[in-house]
Amino acid sequence: MALTVKDRRLEARISAATDALLGHAADVLGESRSVFVVRSVEERAERVLARNDATVLSETEFDAVMASLTGEGWELPKLARAARGPRPYSRR
Repeated sequence: MALTVKDRRLEARISAATDALLGHAADVLGESRSVFVVRSVEERAERVLARNDATVLSETEFDAVMASLTGEGWELPKLARAARGPRPYSRR
């Protein structure tokens, strides 16, 4: 297992209520406050970034995107012919 170098410091001002809350939660898990805070921040950051990779659309927006992808209302005969033609780079 590789040793992680911890050479960064994070400071934050928090209310007494938040301090008590995180202290109690860390105690429940048997972790130090630092470990609890770092793990919580990592988990939240991962959720935010995972959600950032997703595109959320309303039903109307989704229908509009799907209509544009399926070609409803579009006349693309050249593209349709190319799609029916041979695929020189496909695996046989």
